[in-house]
Amino acid sequence: MSKNIALLHIYGPEQQHDEVHIVGNIKGLNLLRDAIASAIKDGSAKQDKVFVNDGEGFSLHVIRNNDDWLGDFWTRLAAPYTSEYAIDNRDNAVWPWTLLAGENPACPPEVRDETL
Repeated sequence: MSKNIALLHIYGPEQQHDEVHIVGNIKGLNLLRDAIASAIKDGSAKQDKVFVNDGEGFSLHVIRNNDDWLGDFWTRLAAPYTSEYAIDNRDNAVWPWTLLAGENPACPPEVRDETL
């Protein structure tokens, strides 16, 4: 495996109050930084050609939403916990990948009609 690939591992929280860890090489961290900067400016961003240490690639999506945290978007957005007892089981929870399809009403307007 070439050391020129963008390596990025994002470990989400298992439960409430857990830490999140992001580990990457310079190329991977730069892709993350650039995606965040693009999402701040344009509303969303996608970076392809990001890899984990087994050589498998993935697409990184960053979505900006600046609505009030007690508004519809943030109260419906699924909590990111991964532990079985903490996972969001609400019927009306909005998962981030549904925002990318542009079909969900909670999708930010600047992303809703775009195909990433």
